[in-house]
This record gives sequence, structure tokens and C-alpha cells, in this order.
Amino acid sequence: MKSVVAARTACVDLPGFALQLLFQQHPEWRNTPTAVISKETGSGKILMASASAQKRGITAGLRYASALGLVPELRAAAVPGNRIKNSTTEVLTCLQTFSPKVQATRKHSGTFWMVLSGIERLYPSIDLWAKRVLEALRRIGLKAVVV
Repeated sequence: MKSVVAARTACVDLPGFALQLLFQQHPEWRNTPTAVISKETGSGKILMASASAQKRGITAGLRYASALGLVPELRAAAVPGNRIKNSTTEVLTCLQTFSPKVQATRKHSGTFWMVLSGIERLYPSIDLWAKRVLEALRRIGLKAVVV
């Protein structure tokens, strides 16, 4: 009977990916209630909100006009699909320096799976490898979690 060995994998998640991209575009919004919206009209829906916006009652699904009623100083913009796609490609390119097998998830932008087979020859520990991944992503202006 053949033995089956599962490949060791890691998940790299960039929480609030679209919000991180919005902050790259508008760094002055980082300390204000901010949201990503579906379209830049009053009928647009909140897709995700910063922690400071959430603390003030801004949640996903709320209409932009209603959100402005709750938090008049709310900053919001849509993040175009091509921006997310181009940034996903940039992240993939970055991560491919750490593993030849990297895949972006389709359902959750900002989540990537990596096969770790062979990295033990390049890094003395998984912890060091993960630290290097986080540093590389930080250099391109993104925060991530590696599991």
C-alpha cells in the first residue's frame, strides 16, 4: 500500500484587503472612519468598514447614505475590480519568492495558499520563513497574517 503524505501548506491572509488598498490610495484616511463601498452614490452599499467606523455603527450592507447619517465624517470610496486584480497579481509575485506553488482564493480576495515543501532547505524554521513573508508584504504596503 502506498503511503500518502499531505503537502505542508500555509495560509497568508491580508485582512480587509480592499480596505488596505483604499488606505494606500488615501493614506490621510487611516485615522478616520473609513469604508469600502460598492459604488460611489448614496445607494451604494458598505462592503467593509475600518475598526473606527465599526465602533460608530457602520456595518457591511448598510447604504452609504445611511452610513453618512450616522457618521457624517465617514470617508468612503469604491475599490475597482481591476485594482484588486492587479494588487492580487502583485501579492502573488511577492509570495512566489517564498514558494513556487502559490494560489489566490477566488471567494476571498486577499487570501492565499502556499505549499511549503522544500523550504526547510532555505530557512532554518517555519517561523523565520513566515517572518520573511510578512516583511516582504509590509514592504509593498500590506499587512498580513500567516498561518
